[in-house]
Amino acid sequence: RLFYQYNKSRFDIDFKNWTNFLPENNYSFLPENMDGTGTPGTVKLKATIPAGETKVTIPVIVKNLTSLSPDSLYLLDYKLTGAGSTEVNTNKQDILIPVYWKNNWTNSRKPLSYDMFGEQLQWRVNTKVPVANSERVITGSPIMYPLSKNEIRLAAGIESTDATSTRTRRQQIDDNSIVIIVNSDNTLDFRPYKNIKVEKVLDTDIFYDVNHTNRYYTEEKTTTSGIPKYYKTFALHYRYRTPTESAFFWKYCKLTLRYEYQPNAK
Repeated sequence: RLFYQYNKSRFDIDFKNWTNFLPENNYSFLPENMDGTGTPGTVKLKATIPAGETKVTIPVIVKNLTSLSPDSLYLLDYKLTGAGSTEVNTNKQDILIPVYWKNNWTNSRKPLSYDMFGEQLQWRVNTKVPVANSERVITGSPIMYPLSKNEIRLAAGIESTDATSTRTRRQQIDDNSIVIIVNSDNTLDFRPYKNIKVEKVLDTDIFYDVNHTNRYYTEEKTTTSGIPKYYKTFALHYRYRTPTESAFFWKYCKLTLRYEYQPNAK
């Protein structure tokens, strides 16, 4: 119905950019909102608008977010089949509802860019110093994508996730992205998003920096004019290797990622 019309009008035959139905194992409804008489392959919902009000809310429980891609748009497809004694406009009874999610650091609707600054070096396995001339200062504005309540995806170092003349954006994302895991005590761990290798720099590592341990924190800074500014800050120290790089080398990144926010903003 409307789902196919929406995709056709926006993307025509560019099927790789089509939106998706939200998979059934990624959502559920409360028992009191389920009618139980839906036809096979559908769920029939019910709700009553309280007297004196003009709307009703039907909660949708979204789950298993790690199985979804924050790069894709997922939709729930509704059809209004009855409204009591009120006549339904048959031209407007189909409804598409986009599904977005967020955590404390970013969201899938408008993923946030963080200011990044730090250092990078390359190291050859079984040596004690960086590869000659590999040390460099790096800056950028990586985009943070939410995966779950405490996981965030971003590009490793200054790797690109944009499409090239020979590689799709999906290939770039799968090969060049890492995941930050924020623990309950605000310490940080890492895991590969797909094909990359990534490791947290531990205190046994020759490049370990006691002043730059992996942690998340908020900070307040006051400008010269006395105006307070608030930041969400990640202090990262990890090493990685993309699938196309030699197993004898690692790239080390010691980075600070910072995002200005308003504590009282909704």
